[in-house]
Amino acid sequence: MIDGVLFAIRVAHTAVLDGPTSHRMTGRDELLAVGPRPRLSHALRPAGRRRVCVVTAAAGWGKTTSVREHGDPDNTVWVSLGTPGRGDLAERVRSAISDLVEGEPADQQPLYSWLHSLRPDIAAVLIVDGLERITPDSSEARQLRDVCLHGPDWLSLVLLSRQPLPFSLESLRGQGGMSELGAEDLGYSETEIETLVRATVGEDPRALAHLVWRATGGWPGAVDHLIGLLRDIPLERRVSVVERFATPGEPFHRYVLEQVLGEETADSRDDLRSLAACAHRGGAAVPCPAWEQRLIGLARRGLVRAEADRGWELVPPLRDHFALELRRAPRTRTALHRGLSRHCGEQGALSPALGHAVASGDPEVCATLLATHGAVMVQAGVAEDVQRIASIDVTTWKDPTALRIVGQARQVRGQWVAALAAFRDAGADREMLEPALAWRVAQLACDRGEIDEALQACARSDPRGERTADGARVLALAAAARRLVGDHADVGALVERAEAAASASGDAGAHAAVYLAASTHAACSGDLVRAEAYRTGALDAAARAGDVLQELRIRVVTLEQWTESRDPLGSREEADAAVRLGRRCGDVCATALALTMRGRAALRAGSHEDAAADFTEARGALERMGSRLLVRPLCGLADVHRLRGQRARALAAYERALELSERSHDTVGRGAALVGIARVTAAEDLASAFGHVDRAVASGETTCAIPALVTRGWLRLLDGDARAALRDAARAAELARTRGEEVGIAESLVLRVLAADEPTRERRRLPEAVQVWQEAGCGVEAAAALVVAGRLSPGSDPEAARAAEFLRDCGVDVQTRQVAGPLQASAHRSPPITVRTLGTFQVWRDGVAVPVAEWKSRKARDLLKILVAHRRPVSREALRELLWPEVAPGKSANRLSVLLFTLREVLQPSGRAEDGPVAGDGTAVWLDRSLVEIDVEAFLARSWAALDLHRRGGEAALEAMLGAERLYTGVFLEEDTGQPWAVSLAEEVASTWWSLLSALAVCWETAGDTDNAARCLVRLLDVDIYDERVHLDLVALLQRAGRFGAARRRHTQYVQRMMEIGVEPRPAPVGREPGSMAVAIPGQR
Repeated sequence: MIDGVLFAIRVAHTAVLDGPTSHRMTGRDELLAVGPRPRLSHALRPAGRRRVCVVTAAAGWGKTTSVREHGDPDNTVWVSLGTPGRGDLAERVRSAISDLVEGEPADQQPLYSWLHSLRPDIAAVLIVDGLERITPDSSEARQLRDVCLHGPDWLSLVLLSRQPLPFSLESLRGQGGMSELGAEDLGYSETEIETLVRATVGEDPRALAHLVWRATGGWPGAVDHLIGLLRDIPLERRVSVVERFATPGEPFHRYVLEQVLGEETADSRDDLRSLAACAHRGGAAVPCPAWEQRLIGLARRGLVRAEADRGWELVPPLRDHFALELRRAPRTRTALHRGLSRHCGEQGALSPALGHAVASGDPEVCATLLATHGAVMVQAGVAEDVQRIASIDVTTWKDPTALRIVGQARQVRGQWVAALAAFRDAGADREMLEPALAWRVAQLACDRGEIDEALQACARSDPRGERTADGARVLALAAAARRLVGDHADVGALVERAEAAASASGDAGAHAAVYLAASTHAACSGDLVRAEAYRTGALDAAARAGDVLQELRIRVVTLEQWTESRDPLGSREEADAAVRLGRRCGDVCATALALTMRGRAALRAGSHEDAAADFTEARGALERMGSRLLVRPLCGLADVHRLRGQRARALAAYERALELSERSHDTVGRGAALVGIARVTAAEDLASAFGHVDRAVASGETTCAIPALVTRGWLRLLDGDARAALRDAARAAELARTRGEEVGIAESLVLRVLAADEPTRERRRLPEAVQVWQEAGCGVEAAAALVVAGRLSPGSDPEAARAAEFLRDCGVDVQTRQVAGPLQASAHRSPPITVRTLGTFQVWRDGVAVPVAEWKSRKARDLLKILVAHRRPVSREALRELLWPEVAPGKSANRLSVLLFTLREVLQPSGRAEDGPVAGDGTAVWLDRSLVEIDVEAFLARSWAALDLHRRGGEAALEAMLGAERLYTGVFLEEDTGQPWAVSLAEEVASTWWSLLSALAVCWETAGDTDNAARCLVRLLDVDIYDERVHLDLVALLQRAGRFGAARRRHTQYVQRMMEIGVEPRPAPVGREPGSMAVAIPGQR
């Protein structure tokens, strides 16, 4: 054969299946090319052939056909073993070789010696078929082995067999003189099957080829037979033919029984049946080393295959056969699963062992496995295994050890009612509990937020088992529970006893539990260095024990401190890893708590949407399992609402969290809820807010100590007691320094600045707080501090403006005066009244939009607009003329007085005795600009400063202009553009806006940002669609950027616009340099 040979098959007419004549699949004689098969061709061609090529595959894999198609017919001789009346092997080989090579008659010398005596001038190939028909101790086996190992160089051998060779050729393999082909080399790929289907069946080849591939697994005999059946079958019946071609009663099924399985040993059939049982339970086989070798042999012969994602499995026809057999023989199936469960357990493959135990339906098998290996399986944290254990029916079980394991699995899955039932069956109702049961019952109670129940379970633990691993876990949980209810007195003693018990047991899992309790106790005592050391020890011990569930809980418990105190940035990454681990383990409660911690970290970084999503998911999980730990995500959601200014929603969530924490005596959750309630109720009920925050301070709960002190400081500042606020700031700072919590120091620092006698002089301390928060990843707190710094600054502060924009993007109510904190405390230093005139006219008072109904009259709104537009005192006579031009002066004077009273009433800040921003005397009326913030004035001031910086070539010009651009939200008083009193300021705003966009366009192009430069020019055209210079600048910009299609379209639009106004359009500009836009001169049009 030559290179690139195409493999060809005989469809139907010749026997493509070895076996009895009654089971030959016949039809027309036809050769169909299916494409190159390089490995097969190379192994069987003389140029690539080694001394011996062994082709091993079960019946129907086309061994003989493949070798015939790829052999050299002129120099090849065939010998078939086990054929009656043909003589022994030596006689047939001599006879066949003599047809090719002349030699002396054979004597009694061995066959390989006789072959050496020949001196042919050609290279010959001896193909020996049917090696499965000879036994290892036969003379044929010995002779053939000698020829393989000691034959002459001019002779190559190809050995065909349905079974492994009856003799060993390992020495030849080691010398590189042997190649092997198996079923994977002979089978058809899906692409080759599609070629066959296209050439034979014709219609619908791709879908049909896929069905054939799935039904046969590429088994050539099965493929050929199935294609032969499909050739004359109507399209609508093909699927059903494919589905039943190997079912009982069909010819191919009989062929499988007789020619394939009938020739297998009992051990091989058992292996195949076991694999079918593995598929029946929905899992892959986990063989021992001996079975692995047998499966490799079965795979070489095409009976099984190894899939990368599913492990070992039967080829489809055998899979279907054994699946049916097992369905019809439930006792056989049960026995198989029993045996496989025992086998996998002995091999340490506990997941498959569990799967087979459950599939057996035998309660004794399941109970025995769980009693022996259940603790290890649950601790390994494989969600599928935990779920499977939790789902086992234990109605008839009596083994308390197995029942404890099922109860623990149900606890992990959040099924606490079912878990309690299993624990009761294991003896949880008794007065004294075994330590192994006590700590599991206590852990379930902790997950439910029932801390008192957890303490009771620990107290009922049999003291005789204290010095055991389970006893150490009981003591560790007791210490953790006491810490949660705020009873710190005995925690240290419990931790010491737990450490002694863990040391006595030598159990790594016990040490992990104890180290976690010690870490939490150290953190509560303010020794964070020691806490971190214990945390590391706990994680190491959990890893040694293979206790993934405990590793997860260690991470979740210590995350709470990280997120709230030291390192929110690092804790977000840690929390994300904990969430992934929790999902992988299937631990519902731990995952919900990890989501809560991730949400807290996201909230502090300013990702409010992500935080709300995590809190909501955690809340749903804990609500479904009925856990009072729901307090944690509820407080998180309340914090989101609080920052967004949604006080009612925040208060509802805080109050629900407080109620839940009071019931469970959870001091951690209670402290967070009390602090939150105090912050959102301060503006309306300061006395109640003080009552809540004083409870939080008095609780002694360390996780909320610093937030509680700082919050009380904000309340005292709101109450006018700056001295007391400074004392709280000092206490918070001292506690933060003791605990090494830099974030707490930053919080107290901002309070100290705003409570000072002269906050503007103390403003210099704020950058330090900002730096701490930025390094910790606390984006919201850092931005709030920058806003505070801006409010304390004498002039405009671009950095503060950017920070305020960031907070608004995060959903934070920057102007809040309702929620206690730095933004509220510094808000009185900025005007309480805000007037929006760019775009839609709107007035905000104390951070809340004034309703239209409160104005009582449209004329009152017009009066305010006129005062804003004039920007200076306006005489009363002029106001009367503008408002009531056709009314007599005496009558309009009374109307003006009423209108001024209404306007002053609307613009009066809540709860303030001082006058509002409307000022006047007997002759004129004006606005006190120090008491009102007007957006148009802010826009103009920022724009002029930015454009001046641009003209001077300042490095920060672009950033300054972008800040001014963000302040422009529309034309000046868009609903009053025709009013004469609004024209002057409207034109000034439009001119400034034009200059700003023009300068930005130049800056962006100079920076190489064509998209933003084009955006600015397009916005200029929105202002004046007939501005010729802008049109041409945009075309030139796009041309310089190589966007010729866009430039052509823009030039076409320019031509159309010029034609509309009767102006002769110019050709597209050519050769302009970057930055040479005609609009580049600020202020000129």
